Amino acid sequence: MVKKIACGVVVTLILTLWPAAPALAQEGKVKTVGYLEELHVFPEKGAEFEKLMQEMVEAFEVHGFPYRLDCYRLDDLRYLAMWFVDGTAGIDKLNATWEVLAPKWGEEKSATWIKELYSTMSHWETSVWIPRPDLSYTPENQADEYQYIVWGLLPIKLGHKEEVDALFRKYMQAVAEHDIPHAWAAADGYVGVENPIIGFVEWSDSAGSYWMRKDEEGKNEELTKKTNAVWQEILPHIRGFNWVAGQYLPELSYLPKKKEAAAKE
Repeated sequence: MVKKIACGVVVTLILTLWPAAPALAQEGKVKTVGYLEELHVFPEKGAEFEKLMQEMVEAFEVHGFPYRLDCYRLDDLRYLAMWFVDGTAGIDKLNATWEVLAPKWGEEKSATWIKELYSTMSHWETSVWIPRPDLSYTPENQADEYQYIVWGLLPIKLGHKEEVDALFRKYMQAVAEHDIPHAWAAADGYVGVENPIIGFVEWSDSAGSYWMRKDEEGKNEELTKKTNAVWQEILPHIRGFNWVAGQYLPELSYLPKKKEAAAKE
């Protein structure tokens, strides 16, 4: 957790794993990594946690904060918070930036806020992920919004990573050949996970549209035959597979105004 903030504001997937994840920088340049935090909030404290997170976002808007925050609530009641930073050194810079913000917000206010935030959760888990644009599929006809996400984890057997990477690309090729608007962003686990592992995020504007799209894909017999065959090839190389769905929380997320303005220029 970010030093002194412990707020589950530090992340995304990921979501690295996430649709918002930038691609790896060119050779020789600093790589962007995803700093992800999984926040285990007490079920009865969800509303209080979200209220406190909104207060933090409001402080960002008033005093400024140079990092983007994406926040999600998963169906298993966990929350995900995500930042993208320039390399692992960027995590230290994120910590230092909070140290500058706290006095502006008010030492007493920030201290009380941290104490109250701690009381809403049992623990948190942090991890660092490296985006893999070569294993990501983002066609032009992909969904424009990511209000609904599906986060998948593919733990890999030791010594089998190259085989899984190759099969991931084979799966991508099958989907691309059929012009499927089913996008995903992938990343390699780096720190704080049971490596080797690949994480990926799929998204849509709603749960309904996501599963309707999956149903339509399932009706494509040729595609289903190809992807099922690739999945059977993948199985001997992995330690398991799990996924969980969730919802993007715009009111708990933050986009730096300076970067937003720069993007429009």
